[in-house]
Amino acid sequence: MTDKDAWDNWETAADAGLADYVAPKPNKPSKQPSPEALWKDANQHAPSPTIIHTDTARTQYQPEIKILKRPTGSTAPMHARGTNSGSPKTKKTLAEREKEYQEARERIFGSSK
Repeated sequence: MTDKDAWDNWETAADAGLADYVAPKPNKPSKQPSPEALWKDANQHAPSPTIIHTDTARTQYQPEIKILKRPTGSTAPMHARGTNSGSPKTKKTLAEREKEYQEARERIFGSSK
């Protein structure tokens, strides 16, 4: 098969210089302004900032600060005082604690014997 037309084969088109074809640019001027012109136009029509003056003759609000004190009955922290804050705790012996534990266990679970 013989290649008579250069457009039938890309190699022939390249050899003939057809692959390097560049379309001519239109002669119409661009309708879009340049970025510099847009920037200048925007800055000319931009609204100027408005400064709002506050009334300095008016007293500014200041919250009332009160320092509260705890009652002077005890200086120990709450977690150290426990629930019976007025009565001092007596230390129980191991035997007394075991006896109370067994009594509580019997109340909860019943007698296991």
